[in-house]
Amino acid sequence: MLFTVKAENGGTKMELELPNCNGGPCSYAAFAGDAACVPGDGSCQSAYLIEGVESAHHTKKLKHATRAINALFKSIKPGPSPDHKLSFLRTPRGVVLGWVNHGASEDTIKDWARPDQEQVLTELGFSSVPPPGNDCSAGMCSYSFTRGACQPGGGDCWAAFFLEPDQLTEVHPASARDATKAVKAILKVTESEANGRELALVHTDAGTILVWSSHSEA
Repeated sequence: MLFTVKAENGGTKMELELPNCNGGPCSYAAFAGDAACVPGDGSCQSAYLIEGVESAHHTKKLKHATRAINALFKSIKPGPSPDHKLSFLRTPRGVVLGWVNHGASEDTIKDWARPDQEQVLTELGFSSVPPPGNDCSAGMCSYSFTRGACQPGGGDCWAAFFLEPDQLTEVHPASARDATKAVKAILKVTESEANGRELALVHTDAGTILVWSSHSEA
């Protein structure tokens, strides 16, 4: 199931179809270079960023980066079928940008690798498992907007750390590989204001927002 969002972006209206698994969060599984989503744990999120009110955590540079990334996603070549939607995929090592089948059934993916298994990285096109990141790389953090900080738990805060599979697949073809490189270049421009913080993707009911986050143990 899909829902349409109309977003104001620099004075231009964009209509994007965003994945929405039967009115709730999506969970993906991967096998042999393909990925599919069914209702689940939120490990699959639409590759679209919302623009929030300017703040110390969602700065003017991040607002500009949000617009540039959305424009990039809007312009890239479509996926292998109409059911394949551009998505952020949580893995144990970081975020993979890919085309995900949102028309699959649970029976189709029952034996596929899940996002909490390292095997999912192999299925997404990695010839070897990347080195470990922090808990937020694996989507194990929760974000506090009042504190501008992530702490263990929740899963709504992912480190904005984009991985590049070394093999091209249906889920991560050349269009997704090139877009990943471009996203990383856009985010690199913001590094001057990091001040010890890390970039994070925080998933809210309204959509995913790019923020600066510090990290705490509790």
